[in-house]
Amino acid sequence: VHPGCVDRRRLPVIPSVVFERYRRSLSPDGECLVSSYSTGSHGYTQIGWSESGQATMVLGHRVAWEMHFGPIPDGMTIDHICRNRRCGRIDHLRLMTNEENARMNGNAIKTRCKRGHPFDEANTYVDGRGHRRCRSCARERRF
Repeated sequence: VHPGCVDRRRLPVIPSVVFERYRRSLSPDGECLVSSYSTGSHGYTQIGWSESGQATMVLGHRVAWEMHFGPIPDGMTIDHICRNRRCGRIDHLRLMTNEENARMNGNAIKTRCKRGHPFDEANTYVDGRGHRRCRSCARERRF
């Protein structure tokens, strides 16, 4: 399990009081509803509780989803359509597979490499591991 992610096999049911605390923490910010709870280094809102001496922390948008739709199925994640990691507005969230999320929100959506070269047909190739690479950067590394 990656930092900031929840191992669904070990997560207890979110208590109704946590749903209510999270709902009360939301306030408008443009088109979004953002929580006043703290964010982790990953930028996502976090909310926690203690039950039977066991502290539990979950991401706010996951609480928002479960408030409306119930538990998130294994292998699925919640994506922010609005790209605002603090947003808990339900119509700004969507359920998708982890693979879809990585494909849609990772390097696949970038239009430029980290050095600013375009990821276009002429300047992009796919390496042996299936990752997009910048031809310009590859040429620069050779010299």
